[in-house]
Amino acid sequence: SSKGIQIVSPTELIKDYVSLHFAEHNILDRLSETSYYSKQYLSSRFKSDTGIPFKSYLQQVRCSAAEHLINCTNMSIPEISEAVGYNDIKYFQNIFKKHRGISPKQLKVHFDQINDRTKEDT
Repeated sequence: SSKGIQIVSPTELIKDYVSLHFAEHNILDRLSETSYYSKQYLSSRFKSDTGIPFKSYLQQVRCSAAEHLINCTNMSIPEISEAVGYNDIKYFQNIFKKHRGISPKQLKVHFDQINDRTKEDT
C-alpha cells in the first residue's frame, strides 16, 4: 500500500470537523478558509453525498450532544443550549423539538425520573 497522502472527501472533512467543533459558528466558512473548497461547494457536495443539507446535519449532531448533556449532567437547559452552539434558547428548543419530538425540558424531566428510579433500586 502506498504511504501517500490520504485524500479525504469534503464530506468526511465536514463530518470530522463537526464531531469536534459542533458548537462553533460559521463552520463552513472556517472549513472553506482552511481547505481549497468554497463554502458553496462544501455545502452542495455535503448534500449530494448525504442526502441532507449541512444545516440539518449540524442540528442533528447538536441535538445528540444536547441529549447527552441533559441525561448525563445537571446543566440547565440554557447552559446546554449555549454548550451545543445555540445562543438563542427559544431557537434551540424549537430545533430540539423538531429533531427529537420532545422539548429539552420534557426530556430532562423524563431522564430525571429514570435516574431517580435507578437510585432507588441501588
